[in-house]
Amino acid sequence: GEFFGFYYLAGKASSIVGPMVWGIIVALFAPLGGTIQHRLAVLSLALFIGAGWWLLGKMQTKS
Repeated sequence: GEFFGFYYLAGKASSIVGPMVWGIIVALFAPLGGTIQHRLAVLSLALFIGAGWWLLGKMQTKS
């Protein structure tokens, strides 16, 4: 039902947002040189994972 629709929408959104955030971070920090821009891009995606994990922890479950 509705949860599968939300799962589908979240999957489609993440397939756009993830690479877009990666590219923006790498482009913004490219003048720094080296590998720092890629490390910051990984950190930004790790923050998304952490936010999702936190949101899942806040959900109420039915007993």
